[in-house]
Amino acid sequence: MKKERTKLTYNLWQCTAFMLKNAWHTRKSVITVCILIAALGTRKSVAEMLVAPMILRQVESAVSLSALLGTIGLFTAILVLCSGLKDYLTVGAMFLRIDVRIEIIRQLNVKSGNTSYPNRLDTRFLEMEEKAYDACSANDRPAENCWKTWSLVLTNVFGFCVYLFFVSDLNPLLLVIVVLTTVAGWLVNRRVQRWGV
Repeated sequence: MKKERTKLTYNLWQCTAFMLKNAWHTRKSVITVCILIAALGTRKSVAEMLVAPMILRQVESAVSLSALLGTIGLFTAILVLCSGLKDYLTVGAMFLRIDVRIEIIRQLNVKSGNTSYPNRLDTRFLEMEEKAYDACSANDRPAENCWKTWSLVLTNVFGFCVYLFFVSDLNPLLLVIVVLTTVAGWLVNRRVQRWGV
């Protein structure tokens, strides 16, 4: 027996636009911190990716021990700095994200207080209201967790671009082909999921 799919009221981009709008009006720095966390995560990944080849290249070319230790120290400093800054921003961002979540709760309270009396007797309205409050009830709920998700998505996108930079040797045609096939694959996958195949 096939499970019935209900069409979602809002898609990913509409939900993201809602969160960005609330962040823009409440705490603009939430957006900046989200992008900075992604950039630091990418920088850390790139340093981790380059450390082994760089050290191996220096060992193969028989550089002095002080030069080898300098390279190891440089990469260690980069990794520690990126990890520390990313963790610092992640902890500090929590307080900014809470302000955005409080604004969303305020909007829910206004909506709940201004609703017509028959809605207070409608079980569907009450269920939706309970879901909305539940989505804002803690730091790991969707109203705040979306920023962590977007930081991860941006980290992966930035990392993918850096990886393409290294692999494709800046051949623009290859870059365009990879991006087009990725978008086409995503669209085909979305279409197949919509048909329920």
